[in-house]
Amino acid sequence: MILSDENLISKHVLGKNKEFEKLQSTFILNVYFFVEMKKRSREKEAQKKITRLVRELIGGRPINQIPNDLIPQIRQELESSKKRAIKDGYVSRLQMIHKVIIDLEMYEKNQIYKNIPENNNSNKNKKVKENDVEIEKNIPVAVLDSILDDLVYGFSFDIAETPKIPALINRAKEKIDQLLSEGDYSGAQKLENIHIRLVALKEERYIEKKKDDKKTMLLNLIAENQQKLEDARINKKEELQLHDMKIKSQIDQKQNEFNQINQLFDEETNGPLPPAAKKLSSATLNTRERERFLIQSRRYEEAATIRAEADELEAMDLENSRFEFIKKREAIKRIEISKQEKQIQRIKDNGERTRQKIKSDYDKQINELEKAIDNFNSRLQRIDNNILNADGSNKNSPNSKSNFINSGISPRISKPATPRQVKRISRTPSQINNNPTNKNVQQSPFVTQATPRIFELAQPKMTNQDKNLIARPQSSKGQTRTPNVVQNQKLNTREKSNVVTPKASLNNRKCSTPREMNKFEQRRAQSVASERKQKR
Repeated sequence: MILSDENLISKHVLGKNKEFEKLQSTFILNVYFFVEMKKRSREKEAQKKITRLVRELIGGRPINQIPNDLIPQIRQELESSKKRAIKDGYVSRLQMIHKVIIDLEMYEKNQIYKNIPENNNSNKNKKVKENDVEIEKNIPVAVLDSILDDLVYGFSFDIAETPKIPALINRAKEKIDQLLSEGDYSGAQKLENIHIRLVALKEERYIEKKKDDKKTMLLNLIAENQQKLEDARINKKEELQLHDMKIKSQIDQKQNEFNQINQLFDEETNGPLPPAAKKLSSATLNTRERERFLIQSRRYEEAATIRAEADELEAMDLENSRFEFIKKREAIKRIEISKQEKQIQRIKDNGERTRQKIKSDYDKQINELEKAIDNFNSRLQRIDNNILNADGSNKNSPNSKSNFINSGISPRISKPATPRQVKRISRTPSQINNNPTNKNVQQSPFVTQATPRIFELAQPKMTNQDKNLIARPQSSKGQTRTPNVVQNQKLNTREKSNVVTPKASLNNRKCSTPREMNKFEQRRAQSVASERKQKR
């Protein structure tokens, strides 16, 4: 009895356990389905959001309003939309999708460029600082002394690593002071030579690092511009293909439309003759009147004969009418076909202009990128050639002609003087040698001993106002007169030889100023006029 109860209890427990496991598995399945449904609903909502964003981008929404984390999914959706548009033959939608893809790529590249830190070594004239190079600190003194001893013994300076050079310089100074205090001048001189070479090596290493940084920057720029150039060429090819497809579809659409119109026109032309086009001649009409008259007169046999004749005439008239109708219709068709051809040609011309514009825009962009790549290559070549000589001297010194080119500063060139501003004066070699300003030039062994050309600025030309301001000179025999007075006197003597006046005092008078010269001319003119009146 007890065993039977235990069996019943065990069976009951086992049944309960099975029911619990069944309920548990059902619950787990329900939870799994619920999670899957939630996941699918989220995916559907995300897909709807992506589709809506793609639709808005195609409609003209700015790309900067799109979250950056959704850009990869948007690109995938655009690619799938592009494939569907190509499959369905929607050229306009395909062109808009292609434009959005290009704008998206440009936006991503701009975001990458914004995240790149600015290069502080862009200034070529900037001095090299120790912060530009890694410097090793807390170097043991024994290591520094070992390196200095090796350098003194004649080892190559390659053992002096760049981060250790500042510490080696400081240690060399300390050892030089120590040797000088001990009286070892020979050892101090050797270390001084090492010290000088280390200082020069430090600057050389820093310049080399600066050159390497510039080369790395230029190589990166060249790679970026080459990628841009390749993208521009691919985009140009794709956009031209899309444009050609669009123009071809427009032409095909118009051609199909015109073919349908022409087909309907031909059917109307080849169909039954319209009543308005049926024109009977007067002979046919008269014959029909005779037929009608004979029928009214009950002369049926004669009416039958006349009727046959009228039928023949009417058939001929209808044939002529159809011929004229077809002729007119053919003329109308030729006019319509010419109009259709003009419309198609207009589409081709517009498409060709648009194609040339697309091509010119991309060619301009490609040309700019090619020039930029050439510029970067030339700058890279100048870095390799013009920063350091083989002997370690700096080519970019202020006296170097290439410094103006590399620094972007053009040398100051004075404009040539005009003949009125410059008067060339030839001097003998003795006069040039006696000139104190030319002594240094003649004594220098690095200057050729050719006779230099010396230019002096000529005196500015006087105006009439300046001439009137000239002071009147005192009447003295030994006083020198100005060149203007001498010129006026020469003019006076020439005019005096041509004009004879009765008053010798006026002709013999010497004018010292331009004002007196004008008065003298007025008086002489008055005297000549009075003399002519007397002769009359």
